[in-house]
Amino acid sequence: MEFFQKNLKVLSRNAAHLARQLEDVIPTNDIQVVIAKNGLPVLKHHIALHSLIDPEKEARRWADRADISAAIKDRKKIAVFGFGAGYHIKALLELGCSSVVVIEPEPAILRVAFECIDFSTYLGKITLVLGTDEISDFGNLYLIPHQPTMRLHKDIYVVWKERIKSAQQPRETIADLMEAFEDHEDIVKFLKNFDPYKVADIDKLVEKIPLGEGPLEDWQTIFFLMMELKNI
Repeated sequence: MEFFQKNLKVLSRNAAHLARQLEDVIPTNDIQVVIAKNGLPVLKHHIALHSLIDPEKEARRWADRADISAAIKDRKKIAVFGFGAGYHIKALLELGCSSVVVIEPEPAILRVAFECIDFSTYLGKITLVLGTDEISDFGNLYLIPHQPTMRLHKDIYVVWKERIKSAQQPRETIADLMEAFEDHEDIVKFLKNFDPYKVADIDKLVEKIPLGEGPLEDWQTIFFLMMELKNI
């Protein structure tokens, strides 16, 4: 618990509400800490969240990717879906990323990671988003999945991915889409009553749209249109 208190103390300086939330979290027995071959702790939650041989080497290889380097060069704000044991987050910061947003769908994972690894020197550069918390600005985010976390929470990852893509859609595109549907009252009525976060119902939505009506090339665009129509 020495690491947990040290991490919590640093976290509470900038995110006191998250520190209090983590203090109240009680991890379940299905979150385990095992030791990798190189002696470092690794979290397991149904699956191993990092390499069981050398998690740091794996993390450096993950972080040293062309798309991440390009995003950093373009001054994008890096957002990672999944904290795991944080090795990949440390690697990102050590390879030149000035700051990172981390979306962790299971607060208990973060709690266990904080208990067994010292993140105190990194937390000043990390913005944590737990569970269903919101992000204030999606505009310049570049989302990268931590693959094990995405495997466990693919539905949640898809929602975050589309929320970010939707927020970055040019406003001119919305105007074009709204104009394209102005003569289709039945479609507009359906969309207004459609829950934009129910990704599983996308096929049902597509069936309602006449073939060739409107510039709907993919369901990400449909999702964005739904979000806009919910607000009119």
